[in-house]
Amino acid sequence: MRDEVLKSSDIAPDHATVQGAMPPRPVSNFYRNYVLILITMSAVLSYLDRQIMGILLPQIKREFDLQDWQLGFMTGPAFSFIFIALTIPLAIVADRTSRAMVISVCTLLFSVMTIACGYAGSFIQLCLGRFGIGIGEAGTLPASNSIIAELFPLERRATATAVLGSGVNIGLLVAYLAGGYVAENYGWRNAFLLAGGPGLVVALLFFFTVKMPRQSSGPSAAQNATFKETFLHMWAIPAYRWLVAGSALATWSLAGMFSFTPLFLVQNHGISISDAGYLLALYCGVLGAIATYTTGVVADRVGKRHISKVMLVPTFTYGVIVPFVFIFYLSPNSNIALIAGAVPLMLVMSYGAPAFALAQTLALPHMRAQSVAILITACYLFGSGMGPFFLGLASDLLRPIAGDQSLPYALLLTALSNGMASLCFWRGYKLMRPDPVERNSYHGA
Repeated sequence: MRDEVLKSSDIAPDHATVQGAMPPRPVSNFYRNYVLILITMSAVLSYLDRQIMGILLPQIKREFDLQDWQLGFMTGPAFSFIFIALTIPLAIVADRTSRAMVISVCTLLFSVMTIACGYAGSFIQLCLGRFGIGIGEAGTLPASNSIIAELFPLERRATATAVLGSGVNIGLLVAYLAGGYVAENYGWRNAFLLAGGPGLVVALLFFFTVKMPRQSSGPSAAQNATFKETFLHMWAIPAYRWLVAGSALATWSLAGMFSFTPLFLVQNHGISISDAGYLLALYCGVLGAIATYTTGVVADRVGKRHISKVMLVPTFTYGVIVPFVFIFYLSPNSNIALIAGAVPLMLVMSYGAPAFALAQTLALPHMRAQSVAILITACYLFGSGMGPFFLGLASDLLRPIAGDQSLPYALLLTALSNGMASLCFWRGYKLMRPDPVERNSYHGA
């Protein structure tokens, strides 16, 4: 059946207009911003614990004598498959119970499992540690995005989501900067131990200080929203399907680049682990955080005319990335390669704020965590789950032909994925465009 253009009337209304539900209790700006800071801190630690292994791979590879496909398995499937399996169930729990409690328990778990990785004595034990981190992190992002939708009005939602998304960049900054320094001076095991500690504090703050009101004072629609109902409702929206596809392709590139770029810099450009950490901290952390926040602000501003224009932000950024990927991974000149690498590494997460904000906006209030969970599941099943593994496998397969250049050639696959992501976001924009007589679709949302 032919895709239909989404109109303003199709956009999900907010709390007070759904099944007669009462609007949520007003909260102060101080509390709203305090909760945003806490969920951002959880995101920082989540990505720190998840991604610190990237900067530690050279030492881990050497100690356990691993092949690239094994490195890809640890950074990809060992984490992502359990993450995928539990994201939707934990999102359902978050929609029906306490989102703050879900975040608290999950933050505690992934922090403890990160510490456990520091005591691993084999490849299998490291994979089990990553498995545990995946269990913990599965519940944080859907619940965090759902809290943003509860606390922030639609016209501020992409910006608030961008603040949350910048926590990922800050996590990368700490992972690469501190992780590289600690690994080079004190070993990779101590890097895991230090990364896991702060999450214990954040988990306690969530447990004792964050209390989220229920969506309504009457019978909650959330109690009747099964995953099947949510999936069928969301998947019936053509623009949502293209949003999910574009996000999954973007995540494929993101996961592969973050996992193997440190190893690429060490092997192919002779950069030390600490120097690679400093460089990636600047690109992915500092510049990436600026880019993530900026895309959220721009998405809010362009979306004021019509929400479809939010899709134009990732359409543009992922189109820009493609040529710079070729220069970064193929240039024999280290200076040129490192300068070109700034563009893809800072923009590769730019889909986050627009995509998660749109996933919230297109969903009914009692389906928001599950709507985000569907998006996350696609991203991690195809993206984080498959990206690093297939890039590592491609590198091993290309080695008899390309020798030391096998890894950079494998990483060129990220250019294809980014280009396809841009086309998916463009298609989503075309399906969401308003009729000429339509105006702002933010009303009532």
